[in-house]
Amino acid sequence: MEGTWTISELAERAAAALAVDGSTQVSGRVRDVPNERLIRWYTTIGLVDPPLGRRGRTALYGPRHLLQLVAVKRRQAAGRSIAEIQVELTGVTDATLERVAALPYPATAPPPQPPGGHNTAGRLRRWG
Repeated sequence: MEGTWTISELAERAAAALAVDGSTQVSGRVRDVPNERLIRWYTTIGLVDPPLGRRGRTALYGPRHLLQLVAVKRRQAAGRSIAEIQVELTGVTDATLERVAALPYPATAPPPQPPGGHNTAGRLRRWG
């Protein structure tokens, strides 16, 4: 499927989107950026839609998933609880997610490279 990403690629894209404006979480108990385990949990509780499909055993995610992840993290950064976020964001339209997520670039565009052009997440994935 074109325009789809693995869970690790989705996590990287969400981290890149959240890093652009430097937003951080109010609570020290909440991760600033989502990891694979957190994405799976968000899917289980309905904050993130199930994967679009699979390539073998690999789940594939798309732009709506990115919007959902970033929107959830933005609401958490504003101090909202998961329960409040579930009420607000479960089942909303893409337009609402776009407004809340406030991505600095289109969800389908490649994420910007960190300063210096080094993609450390890609290097870590290759070696880790």
